[in-house]
Amino acid sequence: MKRFVHPQVFLNKLGAQLKFWIGLKQTSQEAGWKWTDGSFPRTMYWQYRQSSWSRPRTQSCAAFNSFQSSPWDIRSWSHEMCSLQLEWVCEKKASSSLIFS
Repeated sequence: MKRFVHPQVFLNKLGAQLKFWIGLKQTSQEAGWKWTDGSFPRTMYWQYRQSSWSRPRTQSCAAFNSFQSSPWDIRSWSHEMCSLQLEWVCEKKASSSLIFS
């Protein structure tokens, strides 16, 4: 039986006090935010006092921030300058077949 783990919860389990790029960038005030594959996010998880609209010249990339374990509040994204040096994370579909030797 497969168990779903919310991506925000999975990322949070990587460690405390982490901040890294998630591949989301603000393109312009008109277009909003896009993932690196060109798709628009269906849901966003901005921290309190953050919003999906910010000054696109100075804060146009989104970063994940570790959060306190709270199953009802997984809002952990922040606006950051894209020039900030951070680690990054990518999403990859899991393989449905396992190879045993």
